Formats: sequence, C-alpha cells, structure tokens
Amino acid sequence: LLGDQISKINIQNPTSKIEYIVPEIDAPFDIIIHKNYLFVSSTDEGTITKIDLTPIEKVIVTEINNLTVHPNPTTDYISIANLKKDTRIRISDMQGNILKEETVNSTTQIPVSRLKQGYYLILVEGSETLRFVKK
Repeated sequence: LLGDQISKINIQNPTSKIEYIVPEIDAPFDIIIHKNYLFVSSTDEGTITKIDLTPIEKVIVTEINNLTVHPNPTTDYISIANLKKDTRIRISDMQGNILKEETVNSTTQIPVSRLKQGYYLILVEGSETLRFVKK
C-alpha cells in the first residue's frame, strides 16, 4: 500500500517500476472492485486481501421469443407461434401435473381434444411458460 492506493513492484527485477493497481483507497478500511478482483484493505492490520471475482461458469440468458398460443381458447388443437427451432414442451394442468410432452415447432398442431375443459400451462424448454384455455 503506497499512500492511498494499491501498488505492486517486482523486487527481483532491479529495473522494475511501481505498477499502480487500484488508486484512491480510503484508510483505515476500504473495499474496491477493479477489473475481476475485489480488494479489501485494512491499514490497521496492515493487510490487503485480493479476491478473484472471475465467474466460475457462464450464465446463458435465453432470448425471449414472444411466443403465443393459438387458437386460444381452443377445442381441438393449439400451435405455438414464433418458435425458432424444434423445441421440447410440456403441457400441465394448473396443479402442475404433466399431461403431455413432445417436441414441436411453429407449424406443429398439438392435439388437445382429449383434455378436459379448463386452464392449462405450456412449459417451453429454455423459454417462457404459456397459458391456454380448453373449451
């Protein structure tokens, strides 16, 4: 700690220069995030702790496709508009019981004539949950 900043120098290299890592640390204690690191300084204890914040795994954010079910309400079949590829779906009742599973695309007509009248959910893999009404 040089002054009010975090610095480093290679003491094994006689021509090494001071490299300023994180400027403006407020004494006696401060927390600073710089690049992928968290620095915690405590001048009372004479320590600086460096914590690597580099993500361990990537989080993939799925694009919302603005999917729609039609016709809705329905009596015989439904289709899901705006699917970009073959997609696995599950149809469940409002209590969460899975009634049907299949892979569909935007042109697939999904038969629902055997379902009782009521409200149903369509869980679209990697995307949103849709609702439809069976008359």
